[in-house]
Amino acid sequence: MKKSKYLAGDTLVVRLRKDEDPEILKWAEKQNEIGDAIRYLIEEEIRKNGIKDLSQHIPAKRLKLPKSQNINM
Repeated sequence: MKKSKYLAGDTLVVRLRKDEDPEILKWAEKQNEIGDAIRYLIEEEIRKNGIKDLSQHIPAKRLKLPKSQNINM
């Protein structure tokens, strides 16, 4: 599969699944401008770790947030 190259002015679409983790959906709902929030997070990632293809690293390292039904209150 050919890797896409993104250029200035391109539109990127972020889709949140209906079955997404509730905490991710809560975060998305709190954003006034989700594009700015995501851009901020990207800038922080670049500042801390440089530019790299995160798709090669995230699945193995990502901490899984517990689903609400798995939290004892």
